[in-house]
Amino acid sequence: MANNRTINVRPFQTMLIERILAQLKLFQQTGIRGLFLGENHFLNTDFLTALIEAIIHADLDLYFELETHPTIFADRDLLRRMIAAGFLRFTMGCETGSDRLLRHMGRRSNTRQIMAGVEQLAEAGGLVTTSWIANLPGETTADHRATLALMNRVVAAGGFIYWVENLHVLPGSPLHANPQKWDIELLLTNLTDWFRWSLRSKAYVDFAAADKAPRDFLTHLNRNSDPREMIDRLYTLRRRARDLVPAMQRNLEARGAHLPAELALSEQEKLAWYAERGWKLWLF
Repeated sequence: MANNRTINVRPFQTMLIERILAQLKLFQQTGIRGLFLGENHFLNTDFLTALIEAIIHADLDLYFELETHPTIFADRDLLRRMIAAGFLRFTMGCETGSDRLLRHMGRRSNTRQIMAGVEQLAEAGGLVTTSWIANLPGETTADHRATLALMNRVVAAGGFIYWVENLHVLPGSPLHANPQKWDIELLLTNLTDWFRWSLRSKAYVDFAAADKAPRDFLTHLNRNSDPREMIDRLYTLRRRARDLVPAMQRNLEARGAHLPAELALSEQEKLAWYAERGWKLWLF
């Protein structure tokens, strides 16, 4: 939540690069190969650029994962230096294939930028793993179809689908604070409700079970949709992702020889898990 100033209003500071390098060397000495470095670039691109150069000069035998945004790779030189530093896996929040919904949610990106980011990362040899959200406020059938179509295009361009989740309207978020503005109805109103939902969120649930009691699995209702329609949209996106697993496996094979063995194996296992049962895990 570091980049969400509405939720996290506290000031922040970055760690000294020298200290980060010391920690990276320690991790490497203990046998660790891959590290997730979060979302530094959202907050301070200058700092991330300096860190990249320091990692390159340190000549570490590590690879890195990073959260990213579709607009960050307008600077192609930055992407080239990131790959050189070992930044090989990027998680990109696409959320929807509808430009209308992206504007409505204040995402500061559009589908053209999403595709450009995926293509640039794939061409550079990185893994771009995308995330998607069903039932954003005001989502229509046309928006839903646009998301299905963009998922196809992302995988065809060499990308991957990392997760598909239903929108969770969390306490402290603008949606939860002002549901009338977003034309939604909150379904969880107290700690007991959230505790009950949190247990369900850890379960593997097939479509038939969720369809029988859809309100039990939702945190909100869109006023332009009924609960069963919302459940159907989530599972339709997840089934599409499952159907695209063979294409994603081919994407991985196409660049597997250029990836660290540990990273390639990890991605293979994730895809196999998703195809078998991961698409039924309610929150992931």
